[in-house]
Amino acid sequence: MKRLLVIVAGFGLLLAGLGPLSSASNPQSTSLLNTNSLPGQNTFGSNTFASLPSQEGDLSTIRGSGQVATQTGVAEPHTAIVRETKTIPLNLHQRIRERQEAIEERRGGEPIVPLPEGPPARPGIISPPTSAPQNAPQGEGARATAPDAATDMLIYRQHDMTNAESPTVDRSNVLEPSTISVGNAVFYTGNWFAAKSVDGGQNFTYVNPYTSFPAANGGFCCDQVTSYAPTKNMALWGLQYVQDAAGGTFRIARTIGSAGIASNAWTFYDFNPMSFGFAAGNWMDFPNMTVNASFLYAASNVFTAGGVFAGNVIWRMPLDQLAAGGVLSFSYFMRTDIGTIRLADGAGTTMYWAAFLNSTTMRIHRWDDTSLSISWDDIALNAFTPLARDGISNTADGRNW
Repeated sequence: MKRLLVIVAGFGLLLAGLGPLSSASNPQSTSLLNTNSLPGQNTFGSNTFASLPSQEGDLSTIRGSGQVATQTGVAEPHTAIVRETKTIPLNLHQRIRERQEAIEERRGGEPIVPLPEGPPARPGIISPPTSAPQNAPQGEGARATAPDAATDMLIYRQHDMTNAESPTVDRSNVLEPSTISVGNAVFYTGNWFAAKSVDGGQNFTYVNPYTSFPAANGGFCCDQVTSYAPTKNMALWGLQYVQDAAGGTFRIARTIGSAGIASNAWTFYDFNPMSFGFAAGNWMDFPNMTVNASFLYAASNVFTAGGVFAGNVIWRMPLDQLAAGGVLSFSYFMRTDIGTIRLADGAGTTMYWAAFLNSTTMRIHRWDDTSLSISWDDIALNAFTPLARDGISNTADGRNW
């Protein structure tokens, strides 16, 4: 068997893999790296290579460190059988999107996470950009047709989503796609739609996130994210709901195995800013979700009713409890001075994440599975100017990515 890597780009899915799957690996897992090798070694499939020597970073760049105890809460389970919805209710989608756009217009635009200017850190010396690879495909839409080496990524299947599978009306330049593979099932989300496959990505069925679950706040819209817990063979689906006077909800649903995706049987848990000590009326945006050895981790920005940044929250939930589908305990950490964190994929027994504290400082956090506290280090950076939404960032071959 081959290991499966799912890459989402535009309005299609690219199923690819790296090397053969070892017999000791979980057959459901989408993880590519086997870390159960000898000390100083890692393996990709049957290929073993030496780890890079560990190096201590420049300790003079550490501006300070800190630690804080986490807090706890409890979430109640709800069950739902997601309805098969091959008919696309365009009017419903359009109404909800128009309402979301009206909310953003009242706020004066999309909410922004502010980034304060930091103190001078060190001279702003920027190394020359790396050269573009000599064998890089050229031109829009170009792609390599063969791997450069036997261990490079191979394309197993490429599937271009049809309008029946992911409605054209629900597509956007800001699609923010997310996908997982669970056995022979694939689950795929964009900002305004979802789709599932039960035949390894050959065909997909449209899933309507607007009506799949009971209503919450102002209705579904628009962020979604997926994750997969290989030790529990558990699919995870996060959905964000539009704010109303009470606030906004981030819903986390889970199902077990490819059979759970095929039968649309989900158990879900609702979280809102009040779950984490924020004021009533606040709402959540730009969620992130991933797993490590023992927990599902989730994070989200929080904004006031008027669209002013209120803070950020990260919380974790035991995978054992999620798989059981009963009452769910969680621990959380909230801050008002940092936002837009991204959790590290592939973490083991310690989760890491980072966020900019200001324009010259990055705060790197760590949360050990056995700890009730979170620690962090503040790292000095070269000064930089954050890009606005109309900023340009070119790759080495001159493309604005």
